[in-house]
Amino acid sequence: MSNDYSKSKTLGAFLKSRRNRLQPEQAGLRLSQGQRRTSGLRREEVAMLAGVSATYYTWLEQGREVTASKEIIESIGGTLQLTHDERAHLIQLWNPNETVAISPIHTRLNPQWQHIIDQLSYPSFISNEKAEVLAWNSAANEVITDFSSLSVSERVMIRLLFMDSELRRRMVNWEEFASYSVAVFRTYYDKYLGDTWFEETVERLRVESMEFDTMWKLHHIQLKKVNRVSFQIPGAVEAVSYDINSLASITDQPDELGIGFVPYSPLGRGFLTGQIKKFDDLPEDDYRRHFPRFQGENFNKNLEVVLLIEKLAAQKGCTSAQLGLAWLLAQGDHIVPIPGTKRLERVRENLGALQVSLSEAELQEIERISPKGFAAGSRYPGHA
Repeated sequence: MSNDYSKSKTLGAFLKSRRNRLQPEQAGLRLSQGQRRTSGLRREEVAMLAGVSATYYTWLEQGREVTASKEIIESIGGTLQLTHDERAHLIQLWNPNETVAISPIHTRLNPQWQHIIDQLSYPSFISNEKAEVLAWNSAANEVITDFSSLSVSERVMIRLLFMDSELRRRMVNWEEFASYSVAVFRTYYDKYLGDTWFEETVERLRVESMEFDTMWKLHHIQLKKVNRVSFQIPGAVEAVSYDINSLASITDQPDELGIGFVPYSPLGRGFLTGQIKKFDDLPEDDYRRHFPRFQGENFNKNLEVVLLIEKLAAQKGCTSAQLGLAWLLAQGDHIVPIPGTKRLERVRENLGALQVSLSEAELQEIERISPKGFAAGSRYPGHA
């Protein structure tokens, strides 16, 4: 079965599910005399309201590969009173001439994300478009489910929601959260048409869980959003609620998602300005004196790297601060470094980074001198 054929069938099934949901009075139609055999609008009613022929609309619902303009699809979407997310999904399924590049699903995570959530006291986990749980912290093990005891194939949140009876018992708003989760999963299922993993997972769940099957048939569509989930934790008098926050699918290409980043302290708290050569260069009341990276042997190791960058900057005819900012700007348009300063001359110096152009060889040399994680000492006091 071709992907175009599959997409036409999926488009038809989606339109039918939205038509069955909409009642005549909701669409501004007067109920006709006699019993209606359809649960929602009739096909001819949708066609009339959308300004297309009944035959044409019927062919769309049947999944026939007919040519439809974007204006027609949007008119049908308006008639069916689709939500913002549903309209976006409809346009994605409608694709007459061009192939949409679908980003691959990541099954491995940068270890830095694990380090970040390990420092959180509340339950935290990270999952991908398949609802595969890629990282979690100890609080998630205690409150949600013991992810650490599960195999990779078992750590799929959509399955756990329906098949883990203990998780379901403790989740106070299970039905609401499960419905939301199925709608999100359905959105990705339709996006990755033909993916055997999605097909096999859904087929298995529909057999094992009648409730999943019922929710799946509704064909609800939902993009990820902030959603609240409540748990009844042993020993707690009242249920405890947490917000599930989505970062969409932040990968190594966040610019594709329109996501911007503002690097915090892009000049290493002044290290890259070249003004700090020894610990005593910091004023007595300077807060940086308490930061591990400015203390003892850590300071000396970090200064060695700064001196190498200064040497490279001198060869380039710029300052080390300008070189560092130029490197950040070269990482993509989604990077917006905002170095802090109280002095006008520093502002002018930092703006000079816009005039520094780095070749690929120069970028590689900077990354060789200062690879990821090179900084000696923790960022803040009191951390290992």
